[in-house]
Amino acid sequence: MGSSAVWVFLPLEMIIAVACCLGNALVIWAVWTCGALRQPTFCFIVSLAVADFLVGLVAIPIAVLVDIRMTTSFYGCLFMCCVIIMLQVASVVLLLAIAVDRFLRVRIPLTYKSTVSKKRLWIVVALCWVTAALLSFIPMFGWHGSLVFLTVTVKLYSPNIEVPSVAIDIGVLLSHANSAINPIVYAFKIPKIKEACKKLWRRVYHDREQQSEQNTTQNNAENTGKRDNSTENRSTNLS
Repeated sequence: MGSSAVWVFLPLEMIIAVACCLGNALVIWAVWTCGALRQPTFCFIVSLAVADFLVGLVAIPIAVLVDIRMTTSFYGCLFMCCVIIMLQVASVVLLLAIAVDRFLRVRIPLTYKSTVSKKRLWIVVALCWVTAALLSFIPMFGWHGSLVFLTVTVKLYSPNIEVPSVAIDIGVLLSHANSAINPIVYAFKIPKIKEACKKLWRRVYHDREQQSEQNTTQNNAENTGKRDNSTENRSTNLS
């Protein structure tokens, strides 16, 4: 990434990272408080929110360090790239799991609850994370040649095509933005999560109002006390 492009993409990356952390943390909190983890869909949504939260907390900062070309060893840089890819792949695989879960609910509505049990659900979630880790950390075990990265894969099919660095940067930015949009698309449209978020907003707003009323009452009491003291002092002086 060029020096001019860095100052364009880095602020956007920071905004996306904050959005990822806040939105997905809110989803995790909402599902936890409404007690919906016993339902299969919510387990997938929480797992997706955890992956997207880690994208904002871990993957994007590491991607920024890679973009600014932080000095490190080869395997250190390779490990950071593998972590970024693992979290992105985990997010995509969990999205696929949610799609399959929705398909099964429509395809086999009568036997869905018996087929998609809680035990099988958590096994699928674990397999999603294990699959993401295996696919992402292959380069750490020696396979970090030219076939690993997307740009060389494109060149493998069309040797004359050159992928502009700006196109790669935009692609990475959009992949990170996907983790910030997922809470809106997959979570905030669900009634239980929306209701939990509304309760949180009401609680915060009510606490602010209550704190404001307490401060106002305290200020009025202090002002009244000062007035009483000044009145007593005047009465004492007159006497």
